[in-house]
Formats: sequence, C-alpha cells, structure tokens
Amino acid sequence: KTIKDKLHPFVKNSKRKESLNTLNQAIRSFTKKWKGGKLVTFLPTILSYLKFDTKIERNTPYGGHFRAVKELRFSPDNKYFLSASKDETIGLWESSTGDKVLKFESWTDSLRVVAFHPTDGSVLACANDENVELWDIGQKSLVRKYEDHQIDMEVSFGYVSSLAFSPDGKYIASGDFQGRVLIWEYATGKTLLDINEHTHIVRTIVWSNDGQRLVTGSDDCTMRTWDIGYMLPA
Repeated sequence: KTIKDKLHPFVKNSKRKESLNTLNQAIRSFTKKWKGGKLVTFLPTILSYLKFDTKIERNTPYGGHFRAVKELRFSPDNKYFLSASKDETIGLWESSTGDKVLKFESWTDSLRVVAFHPTDGSVLACANDENVELWDIGQKSLVRKYEDHQIDMEVSFGYVSSLAFSPDGKYIASGDFQGRVLIWEYATGKTLLDINEHTHIVRTIVWSNDGQRLVTGSDDCTMRTWDIGYMLPA
C-alpha cells in the first residue's frame, strides 16, 4: 500500500482536530501499524496528507542580510532580537512584527557574536577581529571598545570568538581564537582577569546563575570551570 493508503484510517479517525496532540496520536498509531518503516523519511508526506490546522505560525523569512547569519539573540524583555551576519552588519528586529528597528554597519569584518546586556538597553557586539564593542541601541552609538585581547596575528589568524554578560550585568567575559578568556568590568572597561589555559579557540562561555563561576568550552576538546566570584569587586 501507498503511504496515503496506510494513513487513511488514522486520518479518518482524527477528524482533522486542530491539535498537535491529535497529530502525535495519529503518527504514533501509524508507526505501530507500519512496522519497520522509517518515519523520519516520510514525515513530510504524513504532515502534508493529514493537513492539520495547528497553532504553529508559519513566518516568512526575514530579509536584510546578504551573507550568512552567524548569531541570534533575544532582548531580555523579548521585544527585540539581534541578528549578526558575515555581511558586516547587525540587525535589530521587533519580534512581534518583524520590522527592522536598527542596522549597525560600523564593524570592520564579519560579525561572529552578539549579546544583550541583561538589565539595560545596551547591546554588546563582538566583531570578527580582536576588539569587543559596546553599543547603545537608543543612541545608535559606540559607547566603548575593549581592545585588550591583542591577538598576535604573526602566530595565527584570530578574533574574539565568544562572549557573555554576567547575570547582574556588571562583568563581561570574552574568549578569543588563541584560547584566552578576559573578564571586563562593564562600567569602566577595565580588564579584571586574564585567563590563558585553553590551547585553541574558546567557542562558548557561560556564567553560573549566581555569577560566581564561569564555564568555557574550546576547540581543544575541553571544558573548564573557573571559580572567579571571589576575585571580582564586590
């Protein structure tokens, strides 16, 4: 029998209810009857034939970038989200309408990482070079540039590859291509800690919820945990 024939009794029983639960039940029933079948292979056919009207919204793609989008972040209040692209721009979008609010074009190379400040309206952006830039969304202006990574380009090509705000927004951690992790004071731009233990790119950084610990992940196939709370200003 064809896929459509095998699905028919389950479609009939479902009565096209507007519910994901009904869809799940139909698929589960179908897989029990059709032993040995590869559901993943035929899932698009199943969904197309059932034609369930669910509450999942089908949004049209956002335009505005002409090269790969590398990073996305929601604002703390969920009103906006950021998109960072290899076309050297950052877009700020209104999440409810999809309207572009701002577009930043002042970076010198491909953008890699973006992050919202957890409590105020500023946005931190990391360009594909050795600098970390702090921008004010409302003023659309550069507030501060952190330049202490100073990657040695004679050793290898590099850029700032990861960053994260502490939960209270007082500090910023940034990792780079050569394995360093710097901890900055948000208010002053002062570098408080310089950690150089990884042997390759620091891909990801996350703070503990209490802001006392930091975990870093690297291309050197390791994750490292840092107890840094006692070393930071009160």
